[in-house]
Amino acid sequence: METDAVEVYGDVTGLAPFTILLILATLAATGLVLLFGVNRVIKPLRTLSEITQGFAEGDWDRRAEVLSNDEVGLLASSFNHMADELGGVYRSLEQKVDERTRQVHTAAEVAQSVTTLSNLDEMFNKTVALLVEQFGFYQASIFMLDRNGKYLEFKNRVRGSIKGIG
Repeated sequence: METDAVEVYGDVTGLAPFTILLILATLAATGLVLLFGVNRVIKPLRTLSEITQGFAEGDWDRRAEVLSNDEVGLLASSFNHMADELGGVYRSLEQKVDERTRQVHTAAEVAQSVTTLSNLDEMFNKTVALLVEQFGFYQASIFMLDRNGKYLEFKNRVRGSIKGIG
């Protein structure tokens, strides 16, 4: 029993265009899946990376857009929370620096008044007035130990005004 080669390979040759078409369709589908994957995962991660880089360079107002509830969305949400917390800490530190600067300025004024005034009572008056004015105290007083170091002596008191009453 002999069979003709054309008969045997004829069916296989007829499948070649179908096989090539199947391979091209598979490649196209793979490309679409990769394109979708890049847009869905890689692109948001790149955007988040750019935002965090800007934040690290001092743009403290940058926030990530939370577009989904998946891992990338959770990461963006966590970044936003961290950025808010850091912003609060930074503002708090700025306030403390401003307060300390004002305190140093007041201490310098008090020190200057001590060195320029020869009258002790006048120096106490100016010192207490500066403390009330610069620190916003309602009242400030000066007490001194007597020469024996046993009793406190009242020297001076200044009262400021209370804002918002009336």
